[in-house]
Amino acid sequence: MSLVILTKSPVYNWNDSMKSFKLFVKFLLGQKRGQDLVTDSLMKGFREIGYKYKYNINVGDIHEDDIVYVNASYEALKWAIDAKKNKKIKKLIVGPVMVVSPDEKNSVICDTSIDIVIAPSKWVKDFWVSIKPGIKDKIIVWAVGVDVYPLINQKKNKILLYKKNDDQDLSKKIVDFFDKNNTPCEVIKYGFYTHKKYLKLLDSAKVMICLSESESQGIALCEAWMKDVPTIVWNRGYWSYGGNYWEDNKIGAPYLNEQSGLFFKDFDDFVNKWNVFLSESNTFSPRKYAKINFSNRVIAENFLELVR
Repeated sequence: MSLVILTKSPVYNWNDSMKSFKLFVKFLLGQKRGQDLVTDSLMKGFREIGYKYKYNINVGDIHEDDIVYVNASYEALKWAIDAKKNKKIKKLIVGPVMVVSPDEKNSVICDTSIDIVIAPSKWVKDFWVSIKPGIKDKIIVWAVGVDVYPLINQKKNKILLYKKNDDQDLSKKIVDFFDKNNTPCEVIKYGFYTHKKYLKLLDSAKVMICLSESESQGIALCEAWMKDVPTIVWNRGYWSYGGNYWEDNKIGAPYLNEQSGLFFKDFDDFVNKWNVFLSESNTFSPRKYAKINFSNRVIAENFLELVR
């Protein structure tokens, strides 16, 4: 029995080939994010603990006693569902980057051939179950890992403002707030930076303010914590998509806690939380929290528990 990881169909497929090419281009541009980070993190963790797996092998190398894990590729998932129905594989695990809503792509993640559906956080699991109650018993929450980045010996004195699907009025007020207080604030926008640049900015950041309507996990946040940068995160408390609406008190950062930072609701609350941060900045321990919960080794071990 082997664990087979598929991010593309084990039989040739044009759509998967084009997707692989696009991911390669992003890799060359230093914009490797999202779905490819999920698989990279898991494989790094497996290598660290010495666990052997198979990755994107051909169909002839997949056996009936294998466990197949599919992420990101709809074509691979269609093949795996058919293989499971025909008893050509033993077990099928899917996610977390397959759909935004469980009713997408003809509700494919609800197929009865799937043994485990991975959700990246509790609020995503709750949201999916609210739409498709029938998958409640097979959804498991599993977070993706990040590298245990080395800490660079340099002064951490910058404020980093991270914007992703942000409220422009709120963003402007926060920038103006720092300008009026003669406090430098560097703005970084999702999709317009390289991963290398982001990590370098974190080396000199004493705090990151995150403006995002929602985060299914928040990998960028986990990376900030691993760099020992606490975060102050906007949490508007709700999310809407495709006619669906969901409320959660941690929708802006599912894994934020008292070790890693603070939430705020609006600009007035941000000012209050900023003052709290200034008075309690020495109480945060984001790197310690991240190493315990989000290292590649830890998430690989968690995945194997999920498989078992």
